[in-house]
Amino acid sequence: MKFRNLFKRERTVIDRGSSYGVLKGDYHGEIFVFFEQKENKMFFVSLPKMELREVETSKFYIGLGEKILDFINVLPKDVYKVIEAHGKTLLTS
Repeated sequence: MKFRNLFKRERTVIDRGSSYGVLKGDYHGEIFVFFEQKENKMFFVSLPKMELREVETSKFYIGLGEKILDFINVLPKDVYKVIEAHGKTLLTS
């Protein structure tokens, strides 16, 4: 089992539908699902509240490095499509 960590790589490209647990801070206990990036901002839908969360790209990577955010998984496509549609609705309103 110790060998698993030897081959684990840091994720440098964030896939749409990637989910991250928030372990500390104002959004502790929420799950952020990534759906869009514009310039230096990343947009997430927060679960279970289904609210829009806007995070600067640099702060996102700091959060990963400091273990404030923890990668969970990439959502199945059918689930992601619902999250994405909701996120885009929130983004344009």
